[in-house]
Amino acid sequence: MVNISEFQREYVKAMQDGTAAVFVGAGLSRPSGFVDWRGLLRELAHDIELDVDKEDDLISLAQYYANTRGGRGGVNQRILDCFSRGVSSNSSIDNLAKLPIETFWTTNYDTLLEDALRQVGKVVDVKTRPESLAVSKQDRDVAIYKMHGDVNDAAFCVITKDDYEAYNIHRQLFTTALQGDLVTKTFLFTGFSLDDPNINYILGKIRVLLGENARPHFWLSRKKRQSDYNNVDEYLYEQAKHQLRIRDLLRYGIQAVEVEEYSEIPKLFSCMCERVNRNKIFISGSAHTYGEKWEDHGISLIRDLSKYLIRNNYKVFTGHGRGVGSFVISSAVEESLHQKKHISKFLEIFAFPYEDTQRDDYDDLKIEYRNSIMNDVGTAIFIFGNKEINHGVINAPGVWEEYQIAKKQGRAIIPIGTTGYQAEKILNDLLSTRLPEYLVEHIEILRFSQNAGEIISCVGEVLKKINK
Repeated sequence: MVNISEFQREYVKAMQDGTAAVFVGAGLSRPSGFVDWRGLLRELAHDIELDVDKEDDLISLAQYYANTRGGRGGVNQRILDCFSRGVSSNSSIDNLAKLPIETFWTTNYDTLLEDALRQVGKVVDVKTRPESLAVSKQDRDVAIYKMHGDVNDAAFCVITKDDYEAYNIHRQLFTTALQGDLVTKTFLFTGFSLDDPNINYILGKIRVLLGENARPHFWLSRKKRQSDYNNVDEYLYEQAKHQLRIRDLLRYGIQAVEVEEYSEIPKLFSCMCERVNRNKIFISGSAHTYGEKWEDHGISLIRDLSKYLIRNNYKVFTGHGRGVGSFVISSAVEESLHQKKHISKFLEIFAFPYEDTQRDDYDDLKIEYRNSIMNDVGTAIFIFGNKEINHGVINAPGVWEEYQIAKKQGRAIIPIGTTGYQAEKILNDLLSTRLPEYLVEHIEILRFSQNAGEIISCVGEVLKKINK
């Protein structure tokens, strides 16, 4: 078993490396009002005079119902009745959808996950049948593999013993794809008990093939509580069984991560979203002029700062502001050539749609665009921040807007006030309200230093404090 801090550190690194995946079970849909598997079969069990709470083999229970009714039509209708009604999402699903994860697997029939991913602007490619694995949606951000089918195709959902026994005949491609992902990605299993026979079969095959070299995965569960059981003996029995289950999962490289309450899970996902963005830094600024203090070495400051960030494994975001963005970009290009890595590892460009200035909703468009930038970063560095208007120079209002958005979204803020203009105004604003703790020891350098090396070193120390 690993503690939550260790899990967050390891899984955030997997997300940053692009090797994270999630396996979602019914437990994440229950807060939205959907039933789990036992709830799905409760009425069907009653119809054939069985008590679903006394049954452990729910696959056989579904099969018994199909047998007595001469087919699975009633099972299909039950799936439709339970999962096709409109419900709202929940905070666990919503926060999970914000994480930079490209691969999701699920045994759920509902559409909560794909709906939440689309809500945050992601292009989702949903795989519900083996044939759909052969093609991919263009420009997709996320692939969802619904290995047991989808509510909109209830007749092909996997639920009865017949379905499970024939799985590797009719859905072998899902098995193969999942095996591949389990070998190459770090999985988080959340929302279910890991007792699905298909999953156990696949994990077993991988364990035999890889032995102790299996990739590490994580299983998120809640600690057993005495209040959940009728008496102490029942609690102690289930607790002992739970611990044995945890130790057994280690055979497959799966480490348990326990929370006290299910209500902690949305916050856990939210915290990971913040942590994964900490290596993403938005350099906000523009410079029609660098001012008297920085006229000779303002460009060098921008270049050297950008290179420092990239060399220390930060990804730089730029809005391509005049006099700043082009030098951030050229520095990233140099580093990508030097390190022989694709530039997308170091840089993301959010050039503003200046050609649309005549649109009636242009101001709203700019605000929405700036919000989208800040959604993807953990820290905003503000430098210079001026523009030309009527042959004069003013503080750039767009840089101030970006500062306000960064504050509202809770991003870490580093204003290099010594460069003047909007950056200086932002630093003074922080001083007049409440200076973040991570800036306190470094405020004098950020306010007054004209030594580029000293400023960059100072920014590095601030970032270390933020990341702690």
